[in-house]
Amino acid sequence: MENLQRQIESLLRWRWLVLSFVVLSMLTAIAIAVASGTSYSATSTVVVGSASTQSVSGRSPEQDAVLARGYVEILNSPSQQRLLKGAADVPGDVKIDAAPVATSPFIDITATASSEDEAVTASTAYAQAFVDNTLDTFDEIVSTRLQPLRQRLQALSTQIAENQQRLDNSRRSVNQGGPALLSAGGSARLTGEVQRMQAEATGLSEQLQVQAAVSGNPNLAGLYSAPTGATVSQASVVRNAVLGIIGGLLLGGAVALVLGALELRIRSPRDVRQKLDLPTLGLVSRGRGEVAEARRTEDFKALASAISVMKPPLASIAVVSPNDGEGKSLIADNLARYRAAQGDKVILIRGDVRRPGNGDGPRATGRKPTPGLSDLLADDGHKDIRDYMSPTKQPGLLVMNAGSAAIDRYAVFSGGRLKELLGQASFEADLVVVDTPPLLGAAESQVISAGVDGSILVLDSTMTQPTAALEARDLLARSGANVLGVVLNRVNKSSAIRS
Repeated sequence: MENLQRQIESLLRWRWLVLSFVVLSMLTAIAIAVASGTSYSATSTVVVGSASTQSVSGRSPEQDAVLARGYVEILNSPSQQRLLKGAADVPGDVKIDAAPVATSPFIDITATASSEDEAVTASTAYAQAFVDNTLDTFDEIVSTRLQPLRQRLQALSTQIAENQQRLDNSRRSVNQGGPALLSAGGSARLTGEVQRMQAEATGLSEQLQVQAAVSGNPNLAGLYSAPTGATVSQASVVRNAVLGIIGGLLLGGAVALVLGALELRIRSPRDVRQKLDLPTLGLVSRGRGEVAEARRTEDFKALASAISVMKPPLASIAVVSPNDGEGKSLIADNLARYRAAQGDKVILIRGDVRRPGNGDGPRATGRKPTPGLSDLLADDGHKDIRDYMSPTKQPGLLVMNAGSAAIDRYAVFSGGRLKELLGQASFEADLVVVDTPPLLGAAESQVISAGVDGSILVLDSTMTQPTAALEARDLLARSGANVLGVVLNRVNKSSAIRS
């Protein structure tokens, strides 16, 4: 409900922008309708195959319907249309559209032009060009298939003539009283060979006749009907205006919502002052690469220096954020690291016991994970805090991990154990930095913030909503926390400074 209300507010705030989109879209749609003028459409129908010629074509009507749909896709392709328009002498500005007629072997070919005669002529010529192109292509395929049959038939005819000539010569010699040129067995074998070749030649001739009939069959793709007239169509100004208004509303509304979402972000120190009434302690740059990383390093150093010169000096600091993913742990880790680099002894406490482990920041030098905050809070024996801390590669920096013990967070954080822990930690170090759980999802964050000398509120300029930031600020105020200010993470420095 709250999100819907914010969206409505954004639309109302940018209502003049939305209205501008509506007017512009409507005028554009009207101009298109007026410019398009009157057009004429004529339709020719082409049939692919025929049930009456199934014995010749070898295809059923259902197969012809499938083939017709395939032809439609080809006919609507730009490359095929250019080819057929050229063959049919159809002007390039004439629109051609092919569509199957239900589940039948018929194809409607519609030509749309600026005059009735041009539409009728273009539709008929284009359909005929398609039929001619299809038949020519099929004839080429059939001719290629028949070539080996023709060659075989020619070879058989030659062999039959030669063998028949040998038999005739042998009979003629005998009839004239001369010797037989062939023995009785040889003559019988040659006669049988001639008969076999004649039978094969007869079969080949029949095949050639069938294939020739298929090749010449116009029903494989033929012109079924040609148009005698054309239908008139004219773009509706009213319809286009209504569509323009709807499109303008949708486009303008989308732009308004995007602008509203951007406006709701806290992106600069001025936004922090106006919306939260808090000072900005530091800006952390966004971006990738070595240059961006170098800028962030300088940002962290500047933040560590700003905290070190605060009066009165701070012995403990909590780093909080409204929700996950806003950079709280990153700020806490680097604040602790660069304060230690200045020569201070620093303890970094990972306070989110809901996520036990070593975290992603400064690591303990030992290979095995050490007990941490949850283990210390669960220890009724009040062991030495130093037993729960580990050194890091950064001189002067100790880390207390979140730990692994299962604890009642409400009980241990509400009692005096946390206060005692912070007192011991402050005695061991110049500065204690506590990386807390998300403020809006964990009540212990308020307890931690109230128990330290000051709290830093971390906000992400690309994702933190002002409502969440305000709620986090109010929770800190109600818990009695000393809010030092805000650190803006992932900031576009140039735009943030200008604003």
